[in-house]
Amino acid sequence: MPVSTPGLPNILPPASGPPVLSGLSIQPDQSFLLKFSAAPGHTYRLEFKNDLNEETWRPLGTNRFANGLLQFFSDVPDSPQRFYRVVLVE
Repeated sequence: MPVSTPGLPNILPPASGPPVLSGLSIQPDQSFLLKFSAAPGHTYRLEFKNDLNEETWRPLGTNRFANGLLQFFSDVPDSPQRFYRVVLVE
């Protein structure tokens, strides 16, 4: 454990495996806010497709370095449907 917690429950950081989506909400400005688990010290990229038949995933914004156990990405889609995936970069 990287941080000691005397007298409190132990908190283990997540493994550096794939991120797990833990929340999705629509904001008042009609943007989507995606929340996912992260391993501190790793970098993540959000990618999207407007159609699952597209050959490649496109990056959305810039990569994010995780300082905590949760990361957030937001998007204002320009199509009636959009598919997302979070990629562990390093």
